[in-house]
Amino acid sequence: MSTATDGRDVHAELAMEALLPCAGSEPRTHHCPITIRLTWSPNDPLLATASIPTNTDRTVEWSLSIDLLTAGLDHPAGLGDVCVLPDPADPTRAELVLSSDTGRICLGFAVENLIDFLARIDSTATPPVVSPSREEVDAMCAEGCYKVMRNGVWVCIRCKQ
Repeated sequence: MSTATDGRDVHAELAMEALLPCAGSEPRTHHCPITIRLTWSPNDPLLATASIPTNTDRTVEWSLSIDLLTAGLDHPAGLGDVCVLPDPADPTRAELVLSSDTGRICLGFAVENLIDFLARIDSTATPPVVSPSREEVDAMCAEGCYKVMRNGVWVCIRCKQ
């Protein structure tokens, strides 16, 4: 895996193995090496973009939650379209599972590579996330938003239409 910083963006090339179906009469699969590019930008600090090459000349891009990637290092994380699953038989390996209307792909990878990428993000200077004051939240809620407590902080999560 290689990582680089472009300005404040963090890029990484991760070698993975795609588990792909084989043609033939019996249901079989084979492992195909693939390299995906992960990119993180402080402009959208909660997400990383995975650029995945296809069997054509184009790539498919997926937005991945940094929290999901981090949680998936220790335990299965994600529901629906994106999941990260640690390998219970080999703690040095994990799997990124991506599902869409057009199909599903399972990408096996070395956990160390993802840890290195996440560490590069942590070492990049990013402005702290500032929670609004209680008065600011009250003002937002007066404008038609719902107020809830998350991790001890009052936040406005959804506006009424």
